[in-house]
Amino acid sequence: MAFASTYPAAKAALIALWDAAVAVPVINGPTIGVGQDGVVTVGYQDENTPVVIDAVMLREASGLNLPEREQYTIYCAVGVNYGSTDVAPAETAVFTLWAALGGVLEANFTLGGVVMSAGVNQYQLWEQQAADGITVVLKFGVFIDAFTTV
Repeated sequence: MAFASTYPAAKAALIALWDAAVAVPVINGPTIGVGQDGVVTVGYQDENTPVVIDAVMLREASGLNLPEREQYTIYCAVGVNYGSTDVAPAETAVFTLWAALGGVLEANFTLGGVVMSAGVNQYQLWEQQAADGITVVLKFGVFIDAFTTV
């Protein structure tokens, strides 16, 4: 059976969807971007998350030329370098940007028909204080449920 994962098309669709929806850079990882107004990273990896995606494939039926069920999480992040050491507005900025991404994803949860469903499945907040301001990074996963193409 020849098959192809939906991951490349799903990642491209996420980047296009979010790039059209927000006024900050949307970058293709693996490095997490940060910026004063925010940066969105699709497909990041770091020392705590050493892979861009986690995936599993399941055979749901026996037979030839049937697609495999694939489920995976694409690791994404929103990063803000805030010009103040005040934590609350920096957190508000990162969560506001994240909410915009989530809203757009909920409105197009099939990524234009590329997958059966896509949605946020977990998140973590990371902060680092410095004399010139705080960096806040909200790391999150986009869980994908799809069938491979045959």
